[in-house]
Amino acid sequence: MKVEANRAVGTQGVRKDGKGKGSSSFADSLAPVDGDTAPSGVSAAPALSGVEALFALQEVPDATDDRKRAAAKADKLLDRLDDLRTGLLLGHISRDKLAELARLARDSSENVTDPQLREVLQEIELRAQVELAKLQTSDA
Repeated sequence: MKVEANRAVGTQGVRKDGKGKGSSSFADSLAPVDGDTAPSGVSAAPALSGVEALFALQEVPDATDDRKRAAAKADKLLDRLDDLRTGLLLGHISRDKLAELARLARDSSENVTDPQLREVLQEIELRAQVELAKLQTSDA
């Protein structure tokens, strides 16, 4: 399919001299009274071309955006939990990864409506905070 051209939608029924196709008797009765100024004309809204309309539609978020963001955040949280498990087994845990895990769990629990999931996230945050405190006391 070949697209010939994008033509803007124009107003119809307006002549080049600015008058409409119909009679002007109504407009004549609205003539300005002594000292009043004539009302200014109303300009038409700019017409959207086909491509601009598609871009405008793409800006509207769909229902799957929230789900995708939540899945990405959950994957990141699971990765940090895996790092914590590996660190506990090896005996070395990165402070940065623990702090990030605590932050991710705290941020995630604020947006969750399920009470059981919120409780699990709060326990993860607590465990990360405990491990950070252990690291601080071992360094002192």
